[in-house]
Amino acid sequence: MYVCGLRVHEFTLGLAVLAVLLAGGFAEVWDLTHRTEVAALFGTWLVGKDWRDLFPSKRNTAAWSLLPHRVPRD
Repeated sequence: MYVCGLRVHEFTLGLAVLAVLLAGGFAEVWDLTHRTEVAALFGTWLVGKDWRDLFPSKRNTAAWSLLPHRVPRD
């Protein structure tokens, strides 16, 4: 994903979604509803599918997919 010409990993977007949900929950901006649950699930899915990019040694070593990224077989 690109934001303003910079590449942003999906896990970064997922962490941002989770951080906004957490901050809004602590500030009592919103209650726990189906929408916030779906947003939390979406953020968790983004982090989980792109977990390899959390570690510099594993970053950009897997092929993109809707499911967790996998290292291509030779």
